Amino acid sequence: MIHIIHISDGEKHFSEAVSEYVKRMAKNIEIHTIRPIKHTEIAYIKREETKKLIEKITKLKWTVILCDERGETMDTIAFAEILRKGRNESENLIFIIGGSYGVDIDILRATGPIRLLQLSGLVMPHGLAYLVLIEQIYRGLEIIKWSGYHHN
Repeated sequence: MIHIIHISDGEKHFSEAVSEYVKRMAKNIEIHTIRPIKHTEIAYIKREETKKLIEKITKLKWTVILCDERGETMDTIAFAEILRKGRNESENLIFIIGGSYGVDIDILRATGPIRLLQLSGLVMPHGLAYLVLIEQIYRGLEIIKWSGYHHN
């Protein structure tokens, strides 16, 4: 199963497109939304939001992929290969999009290995990053099925 955990108070600008991809992948994906922590101290926000992420992931056999600007870049075919491998090994792939201030990587790494993935070298709003991720997951699953959705 593929899980997306994101810290957000909504993606109203992109909700129609996100809903369409979620509907197409209903049997293959679970979405978990964590509401942002309201506080004045950034370190506190990152720490508490990361703890909430950990609560979600500790119950699963998983591979965590954190969407982060410092992550590795890859093309769509390599991304599809990650999805294929996770499916073949019956692992839960958990993609995380942190909140406005990111994630406390040290706390998250204490739960197990994580992989960092850069969605883009460009800065984008949270909702757009979520849409890009969900579309790429859909595209990757379609590549695995050889559906013709992705044109090489």
